[in-house]
Amino acid sequence: MGIPQIIVLSLYGVSAALALHMHGKKKKEANIPFLLASACVFVSLLTWGGFFAAFGIPQIIYVVLLVAGIGGQVLGEPPERDWDFFAHVLGMGIILVLYWWGGFFS
Repeated sequence: MGIPQIIVLSLYGVSAALALHMHGKKKKEANIPFLLASACVFVSLLTWGGFFAAFGIPQIIYVVLLVAGIGGQVLGEPPERDWDFFAHVLGMGIILVLYWWGGFFS
């Protein structure tokens, strides 16, 4: 495991801690500049770590989820729901399995 993998896992750890802290509280409107900056950081880290060395099914799924997530935040209505720690951790687990499938952790 190299530096990009450690950074990604650390960022996911911070994200899980934030989701645990915010669990049950109302979500606020999306911060679009932060959302775009974090997407750029993650794509850069994934590229550095070798996730995009080959472009296959995991990479296509990731790009579709990334574009849909950003598009939903930019074009959609503000969420009317509460933070859910368990859903957040489940989503992170699915994405981490996608990273593993795409060769990021090898």
